[in-house]
Amino acid sequence: MTKSAKHQMVGHGLPTDEKILAAVGSIALRHGQLDNALRMTIKDLTGVDRTEALDATARDGSRELRERIRKLARQRLGDGAAFVRLQALLTRAARATEKRNELMHAVWGTELDGGPMIRLAHR
Repeated sequence: MTKSAKHQMVGHGLPTDEKILAAVGSIALRHGQLDNALRMTIKDLTGVDRTEALDATARDGSRELRERIRKLARQRLGDGAAFVRLQALLTRAARATEKRNELMHAVWGTELDGGPMIRLAHR
C-alpha cells in the first residue's frame, strides 16, 4: 500500500450498486442456512429431535458446530470413508465461513475524493 493510499479519507457508506447489496445479502442469508444444515447434522448424528438440536446449539457459532460434528461423527462413523467425506464437507464449510466473514466484517465506504471502496479486515 502506498503512503497516499494508506492515508486516504474514507466515509462509511453502503454500496450504491443494487447487485452488490443483493449479493452481500444473499451471502449473509445463505450462511444462516449453512449453520442450520450443521445443526441438522448434529440432530442426525445424535438422534435427538429438531427442537432439541436447535436449542442445544442455539448459542454455537459455525466453528463450534463444525467441531461438534467432527467429534460426534468420529464416534458414530469411525475413521472410514464416510467420515473422510464429512471432513471434506466441513473443510469446505469452514472456507465458506471465512469468505463470508471477510465480507461481513469489512469496512464498506466511499473515498471522499473517489468512489466506493471496501477494506477487508486482513489488509
